[in-house]
Amino acid sequence: MRRFWTAVMVLGVVAVVVMFFMAGESASSAGARFMSALKAGDAKTLADMSLVEGMSRDQIEGEWKKCMENTKYYQFAYTVKGADTPKEGEALIRLEVVRNVSTTSYGENFQFKMVRKPDGWKVDVATINRDFYPFMPRWTMRVASAG
Repeated sequence: MRRFWTAVMVLGVVAVVVMFFMAGESASSAGARFMSALKAGDAKTLADMSLVEGMSRDQIEGEWKKCMENTKYYQFAYTVKGADTPKEGEALIRLEVVRNVSTTSYGENFQFKMVRKPDGWKVDVATINRDFYPFMPRWTMRVASAG
C-alpha cells in the first residue's frame, strides 16, 4: 500500500512539473526578468526581451548598451505588483519603482506592456514612460522614422 501512495505522489509531482513547463513563463515573471536585467545593466537580455518594430536585434542591443553606459551609477529599486491581461497575448505589468534610491526616495507606480511572441514574452519598450528610467532610448521616434 505504501508503494501505491509513493507512486501516486511521484506521478502528481511529475504532472505539476509538466503543466508548469507547458504553460511557459508568466507575464509577471517575464516582467520581473526584464526589470532584473535593467537593474543589472544586462543589455543582451534587455535586447532579447525588447519588442521594437523596424529595428534589428543588434540595433536594439546597441541602444540598450548606450543607455546602460549612461546609467552605470544609477540606483533604483522595484517591486512587480502584478499583471493585467486586457486581451489574449498581451499583459500590462504593474510596478512600484523607487528612483534615485536615497533616504528621501519614495515609490512611484509605473506600468509597461508585454506581448506574447512564439519565443516568449517581449516588452513593448515604446510603452515605457521616459520618467521611469534615465537615458531611455527614444524607441517611438525610431519606429516612426523607420516606417
